[in-house]
Amino acid sequence: MRINYYINAENRVTGWTAIPLNESLPIIDIENPESIRIGIDKIIEGQFIRDDEKAEEVEESLHRDDRIRELKKLLADTDYEAIKFTEGELTEEEFAPIKAQRHAWRLEIRELESVN
Repeated sequence: MRINYYINAENRVTGWTAIPLNESLPIIDIENPESIRIGIDKIIEGQFIRDDEKAEEVEESLHRDDRIRELKKLLADTDYEAIKFTEGELTEEEFAPIKAQRHAWRLEIRELESVN
């Protein structure tokens, strides 16, 4: 199938169209354009290049982002206990395990964010 393609400065595919084909734009023949991974795969000198290394990097980044969101939700879910402690509704002993867990979650968030 012939398609028009769009790439960024790194030659990564940012989009493509098949209909209508515009002869004034770059064109490539590709068996299955649906398999193109936008922002990952490249087209260099008219050759389509699958970039599995970049795909893995993107997947790892998405996994990190998901974990950061999960940890921030856990922090938000325990804010109530932190407020209760601050207002004197929980003792130091009652709050200690929650405080330790919240500290561990923050450390993990910092570590994950430093990788990005």
